[in-house]
Amino acid sequence: MWAGVEPQRQQYNVTYLNIMKQIVELLESNNIYVVLDMHQDVLSSRFGTYDGIPLWLYDRFPPPNHAYPFPLSSTPSDNNWALGYVTEACSHGFQCLYDNVDGAVDSMSDFWRLIATTFGHYPNVLGYELINEPWIGNYFVKPTLLFPGISGSKNLLPFYDKLAKAIRTVDIKTLIFYEPITYSERLSGQIFGSGFSHVPGGIDYQNRSVLSYHYYCTTLAINLVPGNENIPIFDRVLCNNIEGPAVFRSNEIRRLGGSGFLTEFGGCDGSSACDNQLEV
Repeated sequence: MWAGVEPQRQQYNVTYLNIMKQIVELLESNNIYVVLDMHQDVLSSRFGTYDGIPLWLYDRFPPPNHAYPFPLSSTPSDNNWALGYVTEACSHGFQCLYDNVDGAVDSMSDFWRLIATTFGHYPNVLGYELINEPWIGNYFVKPTLLFPGISGSKNLLPFYDKLAKAIRTVDIKTLIFYEPITYSERLSGQIFGSGFSHVPGGIDYQNRSVLSYHYYCTTLAINLVPGNENIPIFDRVLCNNIEGPAVFRSNEIRRLGGSGFLTEFGGCDGSSACDNQLEV
């Protein structure tokens, strides 16, 4: 969304925003709520996906110590695109974002302020999701960032506080959705949990803050759906009794305040195999 709204620095695409308005209004007329999500997967089209952050911003970051796809021996395939996260180039890009290199956080704050100004008055806009599936940062330089509680407290929380502050200058009512490091969703504690000490913006915004989380049973991902019509009992036990409860527990929500929301699950293509997975 950010790359579409701001294709060049401080040059905003009014046509793109107007199309977004039309979509939101169409959904409103059909009583459908909207979460505006700054979606990204592996940050940049430089890593084989699409531009989560604008390309003009990524290209202004200093180069990593090792070119993409180090330490991988080859570029990830389409089916394994998520391996791009572990590359030094992608991790370095996230760290540059968190560290406000070349005003990255300032630009993202301006983007979110514009979105909140444009869409905050729509009654069906449920909330703003600050960024989808944030990565830990440059663990090649600071290996302790591999602990999600550390990367959450050192990188994500200050980043979220700045974005939330920008939004709240123009919209004090709409919910703010925020995600922890993805693999911390199954864990807890100061080192292995989210690492957050408060909701974005501070304790005063607990009742307008939503911890966003995703559920894709990793056990079932071993045998990709479709093609897994009858899920083995062992997989069902792991998903139903171990992984599922770990993801859906509300320890962090109770500790931080606010609410929680399952913002992704699946995926499913409508086949009987997918229906079988959803029933798990």
